[in-house]
Amino acid sequence: MGPNLAEAGDYVTFTCNATSNPPSRYEWYFENVLVSNKSEYVTPSLTTNMSGKYLCVAFNSISGKNSTADIMLTVIEPLQNIIVEAPMMPAKEGYSYNLTCNTNVPADYIYWMKNGEPLNQNNNIVFYNDNKTLHIRMVERYDNARYECMAINAVSENTSTPYMLFVNYGPETPFVYGPAFAETGHQAVFSCSAESVPPCTFCWWFNGSIVANTSNYTTDVLSLSMSGEYKCMAINNVTGKNSTNSTTLTVIGMKPLGFRGIR
Repeated sequence: MGPNLAEAGDYVTFTCNATSNPPSRYEWYFENVLVSNKSEYVTPSLTTNMSGKYLCVAFNSISGKNSTADIMLTVIEPLQNIIVEAPMMPAKEGYSYNLTCNTNVPADYIYWMKNGEPLNQNNNIVFYNDNKTLHIRMVERYDNARYECMAINAVSENTSTPYMLFVNYGPETPFVYGPAFAETGHQAVFSCSAESVPPCTFCWWFNGSIVANTSNYTTDVLSLSMSGEYKCMAINNVTGKNSTNSTTLTVIGMKPLGFRGIR
């Protein structure tokens, strides 16, 4: 009697009993090596190379007869240090992405969770390599989440530390703020913002030339020639995308001091 399956690091006990008169003597063998001369055998701390056949021999010294029986033991390493790994490249909206569940020993089953809830296959989520790989066909910004994998084998189960997936996206069309009219001799202030992860950089254009590389742009002292379209470009250096929007400024000549008009 004894277990057929055990976890590495554990101890197991085998017992052997045979009907005999007078009572039998016993020997236990593993890989043809004598490991015990008692009816009960307690193994040392198990390793995977201790898997195999354990043979008990019962002897009757009076009858001169012996009889044998054996039991098979499989020693399995427990699952430890489960890790969710991602490619070095960042996740970008509109592109595919993989997460991989890495285990120290092969797992019989792997399950995925998103924000602590079971994650199942759908039109955008596919599992490969016996569930070891989670494939997102087209990443969306709403895939930002905490991902974990649980691995199970015959002797243990373990869950990875959470992996936080950050999806890079944008920039969306910028919002541009600024005056539609301004007087000569004054300055105009424009501002630009755009939804983007990571935050984007900005540049302002006027008459085909870059006039600022910040989200806010303050013009020089205005002249009539500075009427026209002021364009803001938002740039996401991770997604490689950019988006533009513009506003039009009309510069009006400032009235002289004391001007009262003609009656």
